[in-house]
Amino acid sequence: MEARRLIEPKVLPLVVAWATQRDFDEMRRCLDGGGTAENASAFEVWDFALHHAIVAASRNQLLLSMYAVVERARQGEIWGSLKRRNDSRERRATYQADHVELVEALRARELTRAVEVMDAHLSRVEANLLGGGKRNEDAAQS
Repeated sequence: MEARRLIEPKVLPLVVAWATQRDFDEMRRCLDGGGTAENASAFEVWDFALHHAIVAASRNQLLLSMYAVVERARQGEIWGSLKRRNDSRERRATYQADHVELVEALRARELTRAVEVMDAHLSRVEANLLGGGKRNEDAAQS
């Protein structure tokens, strides 16, 4: 999570500057897939694709290469186990709402709002993965 927190918010100025309509179309496709996912594994596919699409929209190959390491970790057994253990329909709905707000901010080229949403989203994910409890989820939302 620490690597995600280092890369994902920092890539957003580049996304705001360089993202094309095709990038936003891909983000919308990922949002639509996440919104219709019927289970945790289907949602994870779309969640993964959305975060990748955001980083790819930066047009920065070095950051995309660095993010590939994060993606390998996300696909690993430890990360997967944490996700499965702490999954709930409510958490997926909250993540989806975060994603929608983030893409809206990016599409509007509202960098400050996009960074705030991404920071809050990653804090929530981290609290849910590593804390796994309602108390940590509430703390991440406040």
